[in-house]
Amino acid sequence: MMCALKSELKKWIRTQGLRLANQRSTKLRDLQQQPIDILQRNLSNDRRLEQLSTIVPHIHQLQQDSVDIAALKAGISWLEKGETSPGYLKRLHHQRTLEQFINDLSSTDTRDFTTMPTTTLDIAHGFYQRLYSFDPVPKVNISLGPACCPTTNDHRGRNPGTCQLDVQSKLPWRRWPWISVSRSPLSTSSDQATHDKGLSRRPSSRLASRLLARYCIRVRLPPKKSNLSGLKNWRPISLTSCDAKVFTRILTRRMGKTMGKCINSHQTGFLPGRFIAENGALKLIMEQSAAQGLAGVGLLLDQEKAYDRIHPGYMEQVLAHFGFPPGLIQSICGLFFGNSVRININGYYTESVHQERGLRQGCCICKVR
Repeated sequence: MMCALKSELKKWIRTQGLRLANQRSTKLRDLQQQPIDILQRNLSNDRRLEQLSTIVPHIHQLQQDSVDIAALKAGISWLEKGETSPGYLKRLHHQRTLEQFINDLSSTDTRDFTTMPTTTLDIAHGFYQRLYSFDPVPKVNISLGPACCPTTNDHRGRNPGTCQLDVQSKLPWRRWPWISVSRSPLSTSSDQATHDKGLSRRPSSRLASRLLARYCIRVRLPPKKSNLSGLKNWRPISLTSCDAKVFTRILTRRMGKTMGKCINSHQTGFLPGRFIAENGALKLIMEQSAAQGLAGVGLLLDQEKAYDRIHPGYMEQVLAHFGFPPGLIQSICGLFFGNSVRININGYYTESVHQERGLRQGCCICKVR
């Protein structure tokens, strides 16, 4: 009798906890949307501050409640293995250092192995300088055909082709005030004259060019699999500043609401409402088909160093093709191209590498590609 009572009480407590957690999440989401609506209204600054001052404390309280509950769930393990444990941090740092230590490197020219620190730095510098140097591609050779069209159907139930697609009218860029950017130093005078008429209120383009221009970007090399004597089997992860992370996260969150209409449905990762494990399920289906002798062919293509080979001219044309404002395009390109990069090899940095192409892994906006 007592066991049954405890079981029912446990179920009731768990149900009530889930209900309260859902209510808290819904209320927090609604409160976080209200400041955005207030900023988009045509109100005076005093009126905006008055309305925001009544909302922000409620948001802070709900977030604090969530943090307190998470701390209770973590229990003693958080105190023993968290930020208050110097021993745990020391062991973690030692483990990561061993994982990222490069014992030897092979030169791409001579195929010789070396363990000398100065030689490995020279090899890494040469490898990434060649990787980040783009080959000149005439713009006329870049074709944006049906593959770049959104995959959603129009209001008549048909999938629009390149001729039918009016990107400027289908994507809500013009209705979003956050897209408005200031004068970009990379724009021509004729383009900027047209651009300044409606896109001159927010300094995102100038900000993007300054976030990464004051220092060289540091790159760490976590290992992949296979032969680690070649740099192609190490994944370059960029360590950007907090300012750049905040700026790119803002762009990612707001662009993600619309990118689902632009990106092909076969890309199942990095977008809301898509699950990357669907590709794993597809692989299992293909294996079953092969085992049963069913007709059909499955082809998997994986480009080597795909992130690091993105051409700036190609990305500009793709973004313009989908109706992104010129100032926003300049902001995104200013974050990735024309920067200086230094590679961390066993605690030593290479000479500066000029990045002419490639998207940096470790930047959150790279996921919306």
